[in-house]
Amino acid sequence: MLAGFVMLSASVSIFCAGQSRWPIDKDAHQVGMYKASAIPACRSGIPILTLDSLGPLHPGQTREALARACPRGIYAWEWGNEGIPTPAILLRFGDAVVEVEFPDTAASSRVYRITTESPAIRTAEGFGVASRLDDITKTWGAPTFGEGECVLYVWYNTRRGLSFRVRVPDAWECEDVLAVQEHGASRLPPVTTIRQVLLFQPSP
Repeated sequence: MLAGFVMLSASVSIFCAGQSRWPIDKDAHQVGMYKASAIPACRSGIPILTLDSLGPLHPGQTREALARACPRGIYAWEWGNEGIPTPAILLRFGDAVVEVEFPDTAASSRVYRITTESPAIRTAEGFGVASRLDDITKTWGAPTFGEGECVLYVWYNTRRGLSFRVRVPDAWECEDVLAVQEHGASRLPPVTTIRQVLLFQPSP
């Protein structure tokens, strides 16, 4: 046996920019199947969420750069895009779990989106998961709403690159979500909060 050689599992491994590390069995390695305690920590502290980064992570980042910042992670599959699995890497900052998504498994693939549902990760103003939508709007200005697969999203022109998934009532149908997209925040309950943070690379 070669000295210093350590066998790692297929899911938790040292990043390798030259090949795909994602498991072949997509059903058995979905992002939602992993407990936070099983996800390797990138750093012990909680980074500040900015318009273009979350600590050492940022949209458009290469896998090689990500490997230098966070040498270990869980390679899994995200099924949120119309039932089509996309490759993702799960990381942890303190107790906060972060999902880093890629468009494909190619070595040249760059970070497409960074998401989290952890209330611990927030902007300098204190906005993040569980924040009230009206508090964000008072600070950042008029919101823009969008719908995808009956899910409601919101973003602000003054904060391009950063968007949020909105928590809506469980009983809502797609028509209710579309009504907000068309008519605005007046169709939302008085107290509406953020469910998920999404960080993209803004379009030119």
